[in-house]
Amino acid sequence: MRAYLLFDELISDVFRSAYERAISFALPDRRLFDLWAVARSHAAVEQRVENYRGVGRPELTASVLRRRHAEWTERLLDPR
Repeated sequence: MRAYLLFDELISDVFRSAYERAISFALPDRRLFDLWAVARSHAAVEQRVENYRGVGRPELTASVLRRRHAEWTERLLDPR
């Protein structure tokens, strides 16, 4: 989720693939794991603004994070 919020879907997928290669194990049911992360972070995604500002990402405002979170949620809920 953090890679998606900080960057985008492509970077998130690259990170996850690299992680799976590093642990020599494919994460089972990625979509379910991502849905869990989205549900868990829904109420407080805007609270991450200060964390991201601290790593040099001041453009990630509360509204930008909420929009990205909503986009990711929508992508995960799309049955395609």
